[in-house]
Amino acid sequence: MADCRSRPLIVAIDGPAGSGKGTVAVALARCLGFSYIETGSFFRTLAWRALDIRCALQDGLGLAAIVESVWFRQERHKVPIQALREERIGLAASEIGKISEVRAAFTIFQRQEVLQLRVPGVVIEGRDIGTALFPDADCKIFLTASVEARAKRRFLELQTKEREIAYAKVLEDLSQRDQNDKERVLSPLCPDTTYQILDTSKLSIEEATQAAERIVRKCLTDLRGRK
Repeated sequence: MADCRSRPLIVAIDGPAGSGKGTVAVALARCLGFSYIETGSFFRTLAWRALDIRCALQDGLGLAAIVESVWFRQERHKVPIQALREERIGLAASEIGKISEVRAAFTIFQRQEVLQLRVPGVVIEGRDIGTALFPDADCKIFLTASVEARAKRRFLELQTKEREIAYAKVLEDLSQRDQNDKERVLSPLCPDTTYQILDTSKLSIEEATQAAERIVRKCLTDLRGRK
């Protein structure tokens, strides 16, 4: 473990789309009094910007240049959240996540964002936080669930937003994203032995959050015991 006095304590929450990691991570950060960062929003923002300025999603150097641009550092927060949640943006983000230049640029950018924080701790959620971005995270949790359970959650979420979409389409999109994430050469979505696995298929958000909090508190207790 890295010395937690030299940087915030880091809790990495990884997992596939629809596993509940976003909701659990937000609630967990609140329980712990930690800051919260969702790395997926960086990829979705890049996808939105690329489509907006007609940068090809296969242009690694062009995409990396967007990450390194003044626009990304200063203007990315102005993109409407609802735009980033569109299915086309999620699929595009999954595609660009396979590109080496993009992942290298984001690794530098996101590590700088976190390490400059002056906070006790941070909960970071995404798809390879504990393997690529912060392999030295103080606690790593991999949230998972069956693709059917995840598709049902996403379908119900879209219904509350009055989005007309078929469950079959949601299931197909999630399955495609899973395939993209698992088969990419760089940082495939696959937890290593340093993770605690938490299956949320049959858990409510409250139950999943409580289970995650127990895991984190044990990790932090063990960390203090090793000092």
